[in-house]
Amino acid sequence: ADVVDPAATPTTAPALATAGPGDPNARTPVKSRRTDVLVALGCLLAAGVVTGRLWAAPNSTELTHNRADQVFFEWLLGYVSHAVTHGDNPLWTSVLNAPLGVNIAANTSITVLAVLLTPVTIVAGPSVAFVTAITLNLAGTAYAWFWLFSRHVARTRTAAIAGGAFTGFAPGMIAHANGHLNFTACWLLPVLIWQLIRLSRPAHGRGATIRDGVLLGVLAAVQYSLCAETLLFASIAIVVFVVAWAVQRPRAARSIAAGASHRVIVATVVGTALLAYPIWLQIAGPEAYHGSGFTHLGVWENVTSFAAFPPESLAGAAGWWTGSALNYGERNTFFGPVLCAALLAALVVLNRRPGWLAAPRGGGNRDGNGEGDGSVGSVRKVAGKRRRPEVMALTVTAVAIAVAALGPRLQVGAWHSPIPLPWAVVGRLPFFDSALPGRAALLLIPIVALLIVAVVDRLLALPRGHLTRRIAAAVAVAAFVPIGPVPISVSPRAALPAFITSGAWRSYVPTGTTVVSIPPSSWDSSDAQRWQTATGYAFPVEGGYFLGPGADGRSSIGPRARPTSTLLAAVVRDGAAPSITDADRAAARADLTYWRAGLVMLPDPTPGIDHGWARQHDQLLQIGTELFGPPTRVADVWLWRFADQGR
Repeated sequence: ADVVDPAATPTTAPALATAGPGDPNARTPVKSRRTDVLVALGCLLAAGVVTGRLWAAPNSTELTHNRADQVFFEWLLGYVSHAVTHGDNPLWTSVLNAPLGVNIAANTSITVLAVLLTPVTIVAGPSVAFVTAITLNLAGTAYAWFWLFSRHVARTRTAAIAGGAFTGFAPGMIAHANGHLNFTACWLLPVLIWQLIRLSRPAHGRGATIRDGVLLGVLAAVQYSLCAETLLFASIAIVVFVVAWAVQRPRAARSIAAGASHRVIVATVVGTALLAYPIWLQIAGPEAYHGSGFTHLGVWENVTSFAAFPPESLAGAAGWWTGSALNYGERNTFFGPVLCAALLAALVVLNRRPGWLAAPRGGGNRDGNGEGDGSVGSVRKVAGKRRRPEVMALTVTAVAIAVAALGPRLQVGAWHSPIPLPWAVVGRLPFFDSALPGRAALLLIPIVALLIVAVVDRLLALPRGHLTRRIAAAVAVAAFVPIGPVPISVSPRAALPAFITSGAWRSYVPTGTTVVSIPPSSWDSSDAQRWQTATGYAFPVEGGYFLGPGADGRSSIGPRARPTSTLLAAVVRDGAAPSITDADRAAARADLTYWRAGLVMLPDPTPGIDHGWARQHDQLLQIGTELFGPPTRVADVWLWRFADQGR
């Protein structure tokens, strides 16, 4: 942060590689329109390589390791564009989970991102919009952090580029690129932090106070829409950093707080006004819930995962140790052993010699890239000269984030500690009970990037050919090459039924009735949501992949169980067709009435695609026939019509 405190010496405010006028460590912002354009293009190219396999065939391939989330986010991109163009509510829908509907505000809604991509969705379809979102999220995150580093942290373009590249393409970001549009949308965080930096400076007049406060409130509201969980963890990290810094510089902290208080009040009012309805809908609206449907899955970090290699990396492709995690989308750390060791060493050095954080201004010639040949004498003169409280604050923040990411119990490999960690208590609080602690580790990525920027700046201040630079280059190769990302893995996508794509469905689905899918529509079989997306959300379905309240009001994945959906799901799970009784048929009639069903549909499996239920297709057809009577064959689907059920 580049902060000016009129009541303190130039270096008492929290500053990373910056200082006030006259300080030998004072930094000149690295600005160049040509550099900005080239870096932006480089970020887009790198993101395009990572998502290249999806771009090759966006409508006929899907993510190998997270099909369900891809289906959900494609559905969401399509639904929001539909809502925007038809005047519907993008935060609520009645087309899923009939007849109850789904509270989109209580799900991973990415509303702002979906609105921005509406033109792409309308012109090219949700599948193209999905891969566009992943690509722009990765590239935008890398560029936005580069922008912040180059203006407020780095002395050299090389350092700013290195830091920005890590934020956009760190292992955690690549992991979440497997379907999580919300957690890869981190491009607004640097802008939010930039505005916080501005708040720490004196405001000149009421207009500036209102402007700064309004901008901060709007940025917070937009980030909430992109990913509320990221905003929660980022806010905690910022508070920890500020408190840790203020304890060391209380006088300067009081001065900054006094100057920023009015703008913070304005930001709070604006943010509250913008988020009042979404937060009310999320907390107290229809189909709201508390807790997280994924809590039982143990989404927190294993100690071993910090130093493991990510699967979708050069090391992972070579079969090197990939540690443990819930799934491909939850590998939030995975920095590799060399980078972990280097980071720990950097933190130790910076805390022992805090002046090492800033490259010296004098003592070396600067070339056209903002880099200098430096001099050992000038480095030694500055190093360790002045204690910088932000170093300790940054260390405290990193430790706090790492501890939070470990969840309620320490886990080292297969060993689970009986001693509770802070999250065992914190995780029961409102809002926190809906967050997954392992994802807090994503906030370590910009902290690691800051260290990369500081170290690269310092090394570039040394003379070319210096032994330290040679050693550092070797360490960098060993640290970053193995965790370099490889293109995201994709697989062939199941084809939509011709019954849907041909429009034949219009003659079989009475207006106001629900389409019931076999197998039941849920997280592991969400084809019905793809049917909806392809038909412009023309009919509701009985289930879907979403978060909603279970019987106890806590979050549940998918719809609440009904006797018929439970029976059909058991056929898929067990592969056996049970004997159907009159009670089962009566329950099926009651369920069809509850769902307001107009049509029950069992599609043919796509040859060569493992649907999960394809091996049980014949059993499902048999059970459907025993429950609902003889089906009708139309195109590539089996149908049972129940027009009266929707009346």
